[in-house]
Amino acid sequence: MTHPTIVELLLSIHGSVLVTSIAAFYLYGDRTDGFTGSLKGTTEVLTEIRRRICSELGLKLEPVFASPGSVPSPVLNTSGGTYVEYPINPVGSELYREAIRNYLEEQHVLLRDYVRLYKCRNAWCFWSSVLAILLVVLIGWQLTVLGALACDKMLAFDLPEWALGGLCTVSAVGVLCSLLCVTCRQCHYHTITNLRVQYGDL
Repeated sequence: MTHPTIVELLLSIHGSVLVTSIAAFYLYGDRTDGFTGSLKGTTEVLTEIRRRICSELGLKLEPVFASPGSVPSPVLNTSGGTYVEYPINPVGSELYREAIRNYLEEQHVLLRDYVRLYKCRNAWCFWSSVLAILLVVLIGWQLTVLGALACDKMLAFDLPEWALGGLCTVSAVGVLCSLLCVTCRQCHYHTITNLRVQYGDL
């Protein structure tokens, strides 16, 4: 394959990559409405799960605080000559620890889902940010490559084969990294969607 033919092929390939990168940035690079639309309802689900956790934990601890027991005061009551008993703080007592332990055993799924949803939301935002940056870099790189190939074609300035191979290698790495970000982003969003369905948001 002659050098002009290789340059023509590379021009068409990198031109396609540029168009695809611009389309992908338009789809995934929006940091305002895109974020709001994709994560709509996730914060509300997290709030609802927190409300359930607090409500059910309160119900579990209510009997412990309702009758915590009492202890006699070491100070003599001067009015009646007897000891006065004061309620004790149940925090740290065996009943308190037992109530917390029972709650964790009964509600471990709810607590696990809250942690999963919280982590997946943060991970989705992270990979979306990385993807947007990668797409901007990839677009800039494709414009640079197309400019170098255009100079090669129009000015009869033959780029060496190692330079052509290097341009293609960097472009391929950029495309693969972008696909990795899209995959990670979608995996986390899939988990977010399943949890939102489970808790009645969708």
